[in-house]
Amino acid sequence: MITSARIRPSVSLTRFAGGISVSLVLGGLAFYHREAIAFNVRLLHAKMVADRFYARYRGIIKNIPYGYLPAQKLDIYRPYSDGPHPVVIWVHGGGWSTGSKELYASVAQRLVRKNIVVVIPGYTLYPDAHAFDQAHEIARAFQWTRENIARYGGDPDRVILGGQSAGAHLTGLVALDATYLNELNRSPAEICGWYGIAGPYSIPVQVEYERTVKRRNIRLLLDFFNGQINFERGSPRSFVRGDTMPILLIHGSADKTVPPAVSQDLHSALYALGAPSTLRVYKGAGHAGLLFDALAQTEPQLVSDLVKFTKSCPPVINREPHRANL
Repeated sequence: MITSARIRPSVSLTRFAGGISVSLVLGGLAFYHREAIAFNVRLLHAKMVADRFYARYRGIIKNIPYGYLPAQKLDIYRPYSDGPHPVVIWVHGGGWSTGSKELYASVAQRLVRKNIVVVIPGYTLYPDAHAFDQAHEIARAFQWTRENIARYGGDPDRVILGGQSAGAHLTGLVALDATYLNELNRSPAEICGWYGIAGPYSIPVQVEYERTVKRRNIRLLLDFFNGQINFERGSPRSFVRGDTMPILLIHGSADKTVPPAVSQDLHSALYALGAPSTLRVYKGAGHAGLLFDALAQTEPQLVSDLVKFTKSCPPVINREPHRANL
């Protein structure tokens, strides 16, 4: 299923291996600075809202260790109403090298109002961790959530895993490549649903885009994935199959950081195999702007789509057994 929704155009904040730059979604030098400044004002506002909510909301349990490394801590946002509630794990983006769980408190603020428990894990960033290290950490965060979330009002059989940008990529690896959860004596069959927002699901395609369209040096991507030999292994697109959990892919049509064709290709490959995949394309939306513009809106389509997906996901106990990749 492919549908579309319209939201206003924006600029996108490009995070690439530690560097941050602002790129214009709409062409035209005349209003480059105006649009760039406007976006950064919205980003700053989102951070201020997140900081205020993080400081004041009484339903947060902060910095719970899910592993032994310093970054392996997560925050849980509980609704005030009694559970058990469905659970959304939100893994943040930032080019695998920047970002923090606290910045996305405003995402939790929107979802917790809908009686959803929200878990936002931190993870070790590049260059202190590489692609597969980070994927293992996200798998461990899911394992912890599955085993412990009932104590915090969440339903362990309705845990939705996903994220935005780099977070979409990492959670896609965990959801589609059984290796990571199998090593923890878990299975992707325990994931109620996976959502990915503007993720680079094919690393070879992303590398080619960086090299030919963005004209960037790909040395840092080569280092992050430990060489070109691992690009396929590091791509969720390499692990498509028909027996997946429900999947929701969201992408902006004007994304200049990760081309929308990446999500379209993943959806088509999944759908062709019979996987329950849905693609939502937001007209005029950029990359980071897709998220931060939504958080500035009263009733954002992004939140509505994610809430609907979460609440419609059947508990994993009602699923057919998962056939792990061998």
